[in-house]
Amino acid sequence: VRRLIELLSTVVDAKRWIRLSAATRSDLQWWSHFLEGWNGVAMLPRVVEAGFEVHSDASGAWGCGAYWGSRWLWWEWQGPSVSWDISAKELLPILYALVMWGSHWRGRVVVFHCDNMAVVSVVNTGSSRDSTLMHMLRCLFWDHERGSGCVIPQ
Repeated sequence: VRRLIELLSTVVDAKRWIRLSAATRSDLQWWSHFLEGWNGVAMLPRVVEAGFEVHSDASGAWGCGAYWGSRWLWWEWQGPSVSWDISAKELLPILYALVMWGSHWRGRVVVFHCDNMAVVSVVNTGSSRDSTLMHMLRCLFWDHERGSGCVIPQ
């Protein structure tokens, strides 16, 4: 929403067209899909007790990984991800964990232990100025809307 509000604040003449960036179009598409199934109350429910805990970490040079119970995953940086900012690298194992194990977490709260406070802040606010992080956030929240567990970063 922040990006849309910022765009509207640049409008000088209400009779002129506004050019939408690819990121803004992505935001609008996400909201369009999200609002179809939204309960009208909250994006993420407030829950006191966690159902599961997942631990994740990333290295700037090597790769990332996560574990939940006796399950684990890892990914070595390759291609474009090699040059990503460390925040994007720290958020990636959370997304991978959702893709791999999310079906086990339906209707439950999942606490992700992440040592990157920027990632914790981005997930809690639901917004980032970084386009890669914003794309990853859309994926994270979309997965939540499709029925995976609620993600609470710590």
